[in-house]
Amino acid sequence: MLRRKIMIMVGLASLSLAAVTAAQAAECPPPPPSDCRPADGSLDCLTPYARGVMYGNAPAVSPVYYWRLGEDLDFALDWMQGVGSTLDLGSQVQRSQPGALACDEDGSVALSGAVSDQVWESHLVGDPDGVRAAAPGTAPFGLAIWVKPNRLDANSRRIMGHELPAGGYFLAARSDRLSFTRYEHGDGSSHEDTIALSHGLPNDRWSFVVATYDADHVMHLYVDGVQVAEGDSKLALPDDPSWDFEHGEPAGTGRLVLGASGRSYDARVPTSRMYLEWDGGLDEAAFYGDRIPEASDVDRLWRIGTTGWSSDLPG
Repeated sequence: MLRRKIMIMVGLASLSLAAVTAAQAAECPPPPPSDCRPADGSLDCLTPYARGVMYGNAPAVSPVYYWRLGEDLDFALDWMQGVGSTLDLGSQVQRSQPGALACDEDGSVALSGAVSDQVWESHLVGDPDGVRAAAPGTAPFGLAIWVKPNRLDANSRRIMGHELPAGGYFLAARSDRLSFTRYEHGDGSSHEDTIALSHGLPNDRWSFVVATYDADHVMHLYVDGVQVAEGDSKLALPDDPSWDFEHGEPAGTGRLVLGASGRSYDARVPTSRMYLEWDGGLDEAAFYGDRIPEASDVDRLWRIGTTGWSSDLPG
């Protein structure tokens, strides 16, 4: 029996529907020096948005994993480097697309929403050797990403999530809503908690979407720096499955996935594939662990992303 709890909240705050446009060149801070190596940890080598993500308000709210999604084909053919670990790319991911952020030349990726019998198509998958993002039990976690859909329909196309047959979470969009879901399946019953915005995202501009689950067992959903929905959820999610060391692959299907649902995917089955693929752009993806962004952090990142600067940036 499926128990589904859906909380749709409208009018908590007025969302800005103005198109996101880059700031005038004269208003932008100077870019990082050309000889910078961001991996060295120098603040001068980070763009304003990356600095805001990596060095949040005190106490610091830093992601466990963070992918700028702007690397070009000359850097790597089938993976992208990030903070914490790498992402494996599906064969239909288009790289070096125009990015979401003002005053930032870093690019984005475009996904085609392809549907076929191929295992790897148009999505990005966390490296199973390095990405642990199951958020088991009632552990806090957060997702932050910039999205620009090309097409939204009646399908809950996945933006970002970690799905197992036994339970998990995902952020999804369709033509009439944006939703954040935690679910648990087992013992002949199914339970699902969902919060949602009751209309679709615009397809003519980038939107900044953040979903968090806090230590008080409350789910939060933000769009463009404003909270649009919240709701309680006490479901206990499963941990990552055990590993199949003999075959060098996960024994289950739990993977952090951007742009598709991996709930039924099994790397050991050649015909297995992911589904509900995203059709549109993705940029600046982050996963947070115990310390998740609060409303002030989300607003701050939105302001940096749309204006290119914030007076409270570190350094």
